[in-house]
Amino acid sequence: MRRLPTEPPPSLDAYELEPGKVLFVQTLAVPEVDGLSPAEREVLRLMLNDHDGASIAASRRTSPRTIANQIASVFRKLGVRSRAELAAKLLERPRDGDAAPRHGPVA
Repeated sequence: MRRLPTEPPPSLDAYELEPGKVLFVQTLAVPEVDGLSPAEREVLRLMLNDHDGASIAASRRTSPRTIANQIASVFRKLGVRSRAELAAKLLERPRDGDAAPRHGPVA
């Protein structure tokens, strides 16, 4: 039997299902966003991977209020009011090597 790593690679989240059984799940990459602290970037990554505030607080071992403040700070810094607006805004951003997003028909 193959031994599983105790720490997941950076692109994976690990969930302990029961003692000795770990599930690794592929995570979405967080685009580069200027002005966010490392904690806010991690909260953003978890939000983009469909974690709610309570699960973010548990995984970061901090209070739900701290996470609520960090989420509010991310929203304020990015000029959005909801997770839906956040996702839409981040999808609009060109990634490294991509052309600027097109609005309208492609010629």
